[in-house]
Amino acid sequence: MKHLVTAAALLLTFLFAAPRVAEACSCMMQSPEDAATGADAIFEGRVTDIEPASDQSSPVRVRIHVTQQWKGLESQEEVEVTTAANSAMCGYTFEAEQVYLVYAARDDEGGLTVSLCSRTRLADQADEDRQHLGPGTTPVDPAVVDPGTPEPADPQPTTTTHSANASAQAGCASCHVAASTEAGWILPALLLLPWVRRRR
Repeated sequence: MKHLVTAAALLLTFLFAAPRVAEACSCMMQSPEDAATGADAIFEGRVTDIEPASDQSSPVRVRIHVTQQWKGLESQEEVEVTTAANSAMCGYTFEAEQVYLVYAARDDEGGLTVSLCSRTRLADQADEDRQHLGPGTTPVDPAVVDPGTPEPADPQPTTTTHSANASAQAGCASCHVAASTEAGWILPALLLLPWVRRRR
């Protein structure tokens, strides 16, 4: 009897001390209509950077360059989303340089989170979603100036040169008129000179 009690005690100790197997994420896949209604932000973009979780309780941070948006982003061209560290915790597995259609929710601090149950998927597998969402908009930030675009050159001043040329032309014309006027007076004077001398 004593041996049975000891064995039972050891068995109970082992069961409580053994680590529990993590429960898998369980959720029902949403339709495009339900996913769009429940999401706080819907956008498509390319993953540019992934910061792994420091531990199982920390989220994975994903940077995404937005190419099209339908809801919740306005004109943002870059966003960061977080997701759980693994799929057992309903974390979505992103891959760098891949393009995704993202359904995101806002957390208590206003950040964007993505769940395995959110209907987020690769963009080339999202035709049904696009049919429901319709045409999106391309984010444009008017404050950002393309550094590769040269600034327009200052217009060359033409007024001074034109005025100088005009003045020069006006001066020559004035001289010509003056010379013509003097010649017009001299010729009659020469013709009248012999007649004046005879009268004397």
